[in-house]
Amino acid sequence: MPFLSLFLPDLVHQVQPLTLILNGITALFATFGFARSGYVDWPKAIALAVVTTIVAPVGAYLVQFVSQSYVWLIYLAAVIYLAYNLFKPVKARPAGLRILSWP
Repeated sequence: MPFLSLFLPDLVHQVQPLTLILNGITALFATFGFARSGYVDWPKAIALAVVTTIVAPVGAYLVQFVSQSYVWLIYLAAVIYLAYNLFKPVKARPAGLRILSWP
């Protein structure tokens, strides 16, 4: 999103729709690779896909009524939160627990 905003002037009508479609395509192809390796927790993945498919268009509509600076602040807060969780130590799983794998 920040990279695209360097070249496209309108955050709401140009950058946001393009980032939504690019993230969706990236997630779809990443799912195939991780599923083959057995790293996809299918019940959680399906629930996340349903929720994001419903909420993304609502958010795209509502962001038209909010200042772009607020959108950037929310985006920055989300990136900081995700970066924090990315570097947080991972809890060890019990020995017998395995994620459902691709058939």
